[in-house]
Amino acid sequence: MKIKTSELTGAALDWTVCKAEGDELAARNIEYPKQAKHYPKVAPSTDWSLAGPIIEREGIDVRLDRDRVFDPGEKVERWYASKPFDTIPDSEWVEYGATPLIAAMRCFVASKLGDEVEIPNELLTPQKPRGIK
Repeated sequence: MKIKTSELTGAALDWTVCKAEGDELAARNIEYPKQAKHYPKVAPSTDWSLAGPIIEREGIDVRLDRDRVFDPGEKVERWYASKPFDTIPDSEWVEYGATPLIAAMRCFVASKLGDEVEIPNELLTPQKPRGIK
């Protein structure tokens, strides 16, 4: 299923980071967790030790967007990450996220795979319709 890079979270974001890194084994382990019980969990969207080297290598700038209105009761994507284009001067990839790592990993994925990515349906968390608790 195609999904916007700006909407990736959780296992779907981790999977696309692995794909962008060319790590097929890690991507398979995220996609099929029952088969991966002997491998460590790969979660660059929540693990600084995995995301940090990517952020440093790729030159991704992560900042708190203080201009965005913040209400503690709302999930506002207050962090943004940017990465200069390799081929176009004065242009950059920009992605937002609820945490610095989500923003940075979305930015990394967008720079490598584009604004939309194809991911396995198994990685999408079913969403309840609004109004249902």
